[in-house]
Amino acid sequence: MRRLLVLAAILAASLFAASSDARMNATTKNTASITADTPDAYFHVYSQSTDPGGLTGYATRRGSSPAVPAGTGADATAAVHMGGWRNQTATYVDRVLTIKAPATFPAGVSSLTLHGLRGVDPATGEQPLTAGRFQRMNDTGGGATITLAPGEQVELDLEVTMRPPDFPTTGAGLTYTPTVTIWATWTGYADDFYNYIVPVKVFNGTGAG
Repeated sequence: MRRLLVLAAILAASLFAASSDARMNATTKNTASITADTPDAYFHVYSQSTDPGGLTGYATRRGSSPAVPAGTGADATAAVHMGGWRNQTATYVDRVLTIKAPATFPAGVSSLTLHGLRGVDPATGEQPLTAGRFQRMNDTGGGATITLAPGEQVELDLEVTMRPPDFPTTGAGLTYTPTVTIWATWTGYADDFYNYIVPVKVFNGTGAG
């Protein structure tokens, strides 16, 4: 039985809740009230190379030369490499990935709400991702949750910290792999089964990692 309490997990408007939950990508659940049983019936996760609309301006991998996008893949294969962040104070990185709702939702769904959860690096228990938010593409607002209409696209922004007191001084040369879980709920459905879990690499050093 899942331990995640979806509605209680959100802490503040710009901060994804933190968790050590380690689930598989793209989890689903069949119930009598749900007409589709895969996350992609409700939303998609895109990187710059997979964005069907050709959107640009995605975040790049810090230290890469030439610069390459931090995000790769889509949906269950979406992943992020933030690059090298040794001794860096808290810094927000915009448009790491985007999330887009389909043009038409399954029957009975008029809009959906996205939620975010940050999981620690499983090997060390460290968390270089100190916050996260969903942001509307025109920068008119967002936060730890955001509501999408059919066809709407929003971006995922992540904050990285690798300087004390928020991050230990040890670990130089290590690559941490925390996770970001993105899941959707809607009116009448408030569970956490429709989600994608995105692995995020952060290198504790200089260069691209």
